[in-house]
Amino acid sequence: MSSAAQIILLLGITLLCFQAYGYTYTGQTDTKNGYCEGSFGRIAVGEVGYDKDECEKILCHHGMKEVHGCGVVFVPPDCELVSGEGNYPDCCPMPKCPSD
Repeated sequence: MSSAAQIILLLGITLLCFQAYGYTYTGQTDTKNGYCEGSFGRIAVGEVGYDKDECEKILCHHGMKEVHGCGVVFVPPDCELVSGEGNYPDCCPMPKCPSD
C-alpha cells in the first residue's frame, strides 16, 4: 500500500472515530480546475462547502473530496423525525416527541 493510501486510510479511520453517529467517506475527484464539483455545486480546493439538500459537509482537497453526513436515528414510538435547520450537522434529522 502506498504511503498516500495509508494516510488517507488513517485519516478516514480517525474521522470515523469522531463521527460515530454519522458517515464519512472520501473519494477521488478531478480538481485540475481548482474545484471539487458535483450536485452540491463548486467548492475551491482547500475550502469547505455544504450540500443543503443532502445535509452534508464537503471538504475539498487536491484530487479528493471528503464528505460528512448524518447517521441513522432511532425514532421512539409516538415520535416523528424532524429535520433541523442550517448546515451539517445542524440539519440532521432528530426525533421530536410529544413530551419535548
